Amino acid sequence: MPMTTYDITMDSWFTGSVPVLVFLRDSMASEGSLMFDDLMDLSVDVIPWTGSEERIQIEGDTASGLTLRDYAEKNLIRIIPRESPHEISFQKGSQEVVVKELARGDHDHDGVDYVGINWNQKSLARS
Repeated sequence: MPMTTYDITMDSWFTGSVPVLVFLRDSMASEGSLMFDDLMDLSVDVIPWTGSEERIQIEGDTASGLTLRDYAEKNLIRIIPRESPHEISFQKGSQEVVVKELARGDHDHDGVDYVGINWNQKSLARS
């Protein structure tokens, strides 16, 4: 049986919102964080690749510690203006990637921040 618009909306709410709410319910303020304050400092391994040459390049750059900021400075990705300080969007070729920080908190009560991140990719190619 095909899903209705209502079914799709409810499904996305339960798969997108409920895990974040449960994380926040079980978390407390942390004493420190291992996460960056700016999502531009994430590793380049969130960048989509097409073909083995791009995969090898991104894997090598990931191992070297390159970040999205490094790729933007080298014009390897194009940054799209932010809608929020907790979100970044960038374009690489015909792909757009959106990375959102959903929540931060000390989930296991060890004093260290954990971060929930949502990553989406879409093709900008026209058919």
